[in-house]
Amino acid sequence: ISCLLELRLQAWRLVWVRQRPVPTGQDGIGAWEDIMPFICNVSATVSVALLIFTLEPIRSSVGTKEKLIWFIIGERLMQQFVKFVWAMMPAESARDHHILQQHQDIY
Repeated sequence: ISCLLELRLQAWRLVWVRQRPVPTGQDGIGAWEDIMPFICNVSATVSVALLIFTLEPIRSSVGTKEKLIWFIIGERLMQQFVKFVWAMMPAESARDHHILQQHQDIY
């Protein structure tokens, strides 16, 4: 009898206590909407820095002053490229637009 009672208690605990939480819908991607542009900007700067300061032909043959000048120019170009890419991306994809249109037709 004790085994049966223990089995029922474990089943109750599995079903009620340890159940998955009910998912809630969100509008947008939340905090990641601000984090992603920041990560893109930092990655553009770091990529140029790695290229200028660690790539072997540039590292050994160019002086520090020239490296710094090339870094500033490259970093500005990469930042403009990142802004261009973000400007070219639509706010919502065609698939998202289609899904939203279907939801509006239902409601």
